[in-house]
Amino acid sequence: MESFKSKSEEFPFVSVVVPVFNDEKRIGKCIESLISQSYPKDKYEIIIVDNNSNDGTVEIVKKYPVKILHENNIQSSYAARNLGIKNSKGEIIAFTDSDCIADKNWILNSILFFGENKCDLIAGDIKFFYKNEQDIFEILDSFVHFNQKKGVLSNKVPTANLFIKKYVFDKIGFFNSDLKSGADILLTNKAVLAGYNLCFSLGSIVYHPTRNFKELILKHRRIAYDNIPSRLQQGESVLFIIYSLLVDFLPQKKFFYKRIRNINYKKNKTFLSIKLFFANWFIIFITNIYRFVYLKDLLIKKFKKNEKN
Repeated sequence: MESFKSKSEEFPFVSVVVPVFNDEKRIGKCIESLISQSYPKDKYEIIIVDNNSNDGTVEIVKKYPVKILHENNIQSSYAARNLGIKNSKGEIIAFTDSDCIADKNWILNSILFFGENKCDLIAGDIKFFYKNEQDIFEILDSFVHFNQKKGVLSNKVPTANLFIKKYVFDKIGFFNSDLKSGADILLTNKAVLAGYNLCFSLGSIVYHPTRNFKELILKHRRIAYDNIPSRLQQGESVLFIIYSLLVDFLPQKKFFYKRIRNINYKKNKTFLSIKLFFANWFIIFITNIYRFVYLKDLLIKKFKKNEKN
């Protein structure tokens, strides 16, 4: 795509798609950050796709000048995103989540990056903000999740901050709506394997709240049940999956002092490293218990199906 100039008419139209489910406390701030973008107002639309919320989410969304759609048939954020894509006008689709707050130059910096680089997909930077800076699990969340730069190197990035040219969907299809987690990882990997360029843009920033212990467990339980099908879909054998899960039970050496220098933690940093080490292992342990249970159920179903045949 050619370089973009400063004139509004020369900027591409962008569709921002945000799925939401029962997030009445945060969706308003997300929308306000999108409405306040520095990108020309006539060059982007905001599409909020409600995924069958039963709280006050829809009423809050209706207060803002955005397009609201409803995905009530499939309970999946990916089904909601697919509906948004199908009803979008933009040549570029931007994704973020209802709990995120976009930097005011989020869209502009991403479009300028597209113009200066040969990219078909852009993963932007995700910065965390804390509810409680002393909570060890919130610190852990900011350490191990949403490393977009690293994700681009492995061709796998989430939709919390992702821009995709619409023709990519025309060629490789939409998100797998049967999954509740991980379909974004599968899609970006599929796009790269199909020959499309995935890039990382440091200046395309959204802010994401850190998650506490309860929120992390809920997230990882959801991931656990979709992880096995997605790995099988990518061609991994059952034996290899079992081996990798067993290896994961071993504590991982991931935390180094240099990575926590800027954290406002009142206690000894070495003590913090130790706490992070074991907090990470504990989360992995619980997650893999869920995965083993799912894999066991999957194998039992397959065995019973073979017996019938």
